[in-house]
Amino acid sequence: MQGHHQLEAGQSIERKTTVYRLEVGESAVLEGPGGTITLNDAGIAIDGVALRFKGKLDLTGSGSGNPLSSGGEPNEGKPGEQSWSWRFTH
Repeated sequence: MQGHHQLEAGQSIERKTTVYRLEVGESAVLEGPGGTITLNDAGIAIDGVALRFKGKLDLTGSGSGNPLSSGGEPNEGKPGEQSWSWRFTH
């Protein structure tokens, strides 16, 4: 399909599937009131008012795009409600 396709709904659009694949030529942007997630040839950018991760976070640094490393430990809290403190090193 060439050209432009637009879908607009006043309240919601819901989809349910086992696998949802989106393939784009340049970039994919998921945008909401609290921030954006952008996927493009530069990588993945997460820009938000606040970032919260729930559950185990795997920080395996096998990529070649950035010399920075990161590490984090959960702050004290009830199981499943921990917040994380991050430190970034060069």
